[in-house]
Formats: sequence, C-alpha cells, structure tokens
Amino acid sequence: MLTMTVHEMGKELKIGVNSAYELARRADFYPAVKISDRRIIIYVEALKRWLEEQTSRVLSNDEAAKCFPEYFPKTCEENKAV
Repeated sequence: MLTMTVHEMGKELKIGVNSAYELARRADFYPAVKISDRRIIIYVEALKRWLEEQTSRVLSNDEAAKCFPEYFPKTCEENKAV
C-alpha cells in the first residue's frame, strides 16, 4: 500500500481518530499531505521513516538521568553506598 487515510493510520498506530487527525495536522509530521480542505493522505513509507526517527530520539534511563538528574532518584546501588 502506497498511501493510507488518517483513519487507517489511527487504526495501525492504535490511537483514536481525533489523535490521528491532530498528528496529521502537525507541521512537523511530514508523512501527511493535505489534498484538499477535507482530505489528508498519509504516505506509508514516510510514516515508517518518521516513526523510526521518533523512536531513535528516546533516551535511555541513564541518558535521561544525566540530562535531568532532578527527576531521577539515585539507584539502589548509589543508595547503599551512602
């Protein structure tokens, strides 16, 4: 399949229709192309690429702890050393 509707994208991503439309209307969501005032299509390969980019941006717990130490309590090992 080359393209899909916003409804189909929502089903594939297991999100609601409203969330799917919010995502499709975001300026940084490049898989979506507005065809007319009432029609948006999603390019499947671009959606896969976009999802890969989004998942590669997720930080590991160690990386997040270094960036935002105030939000990550000490680990059990660190607490034992105190």
